[in-house]
Amino acid sequence: MIAAGAIGLNIEDSTKRPDHPLFDVEEQVRKIAEIRKIGDRSDVPLVINARTDVLILGQADKSSRLKEAIDRGNAYNNAGADCFFPVGAIDSQTISDITRHVRCPINILATNGVPSVPELKSLGVRRVSVGSGPARATFGLVRKIAHELRESGYLRESSQRCPYACGGQQLGPAKLEPGRTACLAVVPGENHCS
Repeated sequence: MIAAGAIGLNIEDSTKRPDHPLFDVEEQVRKIAEIRKIGDRSDVPLVINARTDVLILGQADKSSRLKEAIDRGNAYNNAGADCFFPVGAIDSQTISDITRHVRCPINILATNGVPSVPELKSLGVRRVSVGSGPARATFGLVRKIAHELRESGYLRESSQRCPYACGGQQLGPAKLEPGRTACLAVVPGENHCS
């Protein structure tokens, strides 16, 4: 990945196996430490965003899953992760508990039920991601357009489209400060990418 130009990555602790949904902390810590070593040896300021799915896949009660998420966040940070991404941290109390107890910047997924960006900032969140949301919204619009064409033979969605000329302007290259890397979304007024 580094040879291809990557300067940041997410590493997830989900196994995608229902019988054992999460990698053991020790195994994940070894992976993160090895990735950190590879980045350091390559002289690349690699940003490691350590994702945990314990809040959504953990087997225990909510309080125990929160404690495990915090423990994983600190273990991943100690191993070399720059940011912690606790998927499933949706309510203000859970987010606040994580930002107060995990020693690195917290990344929250902007999804239904998550507080507003200004509230996330006040809770101590330093990075906000949109994940697959824009792609899923686009797929939904494409499905709606296809349905409309099939049912009526007309395309009426054109009123919601961005004028052709604006697409390149909105999706053009990011303007970054020297020495900074791009992030999909950052809390306004702060840039916490290395």
